Amino acid sequence: SYADIYNTAMLIEIGLSGGASAEPSYGTHFFQDLVESNIYPLALYPDENGTVFRWEFFQGAPNALADLLPEMADHQRHVRVIDIPAVAGGKLLEVIMDGEKGEALGYLRTYPEGGTGYSSSM
Repeated sequence: SYADIYNTAMLIEIGLSGGASAEPSYGTHFFQDLVESNIYPLALYPDENGTVFRWEFFQGAPNALADLLPEMADHQRHVRVIDIPAVAGGKLLEVIMDGEKGEALGYLRTYPEGGTGYSSSM
């Protein structure tokens, strides 16, 4: 539910085509809640030409879902929670996106001590 993610800065939905075109949640009531709360939605299509996506990082990183929410452990097949600093040597994920162009770039970055890299003016 929305209450589960209201403190996030970004929600990334990965659409896998499997031969058909996957559709993100744009246009739903949930999407409007995200926009009004300054949560940045990003639809990612790893199968599209020109998309660079490091599957090995996401598939190889341990899923922290059961550690955070033991009662949700049965959902690990569908929901993956990655503790980025734990698996990336203390680095954080930074995402730069241009919603008008439908383009984004995510990379791992080390921040000065005490810095989070988060900016509400993304």
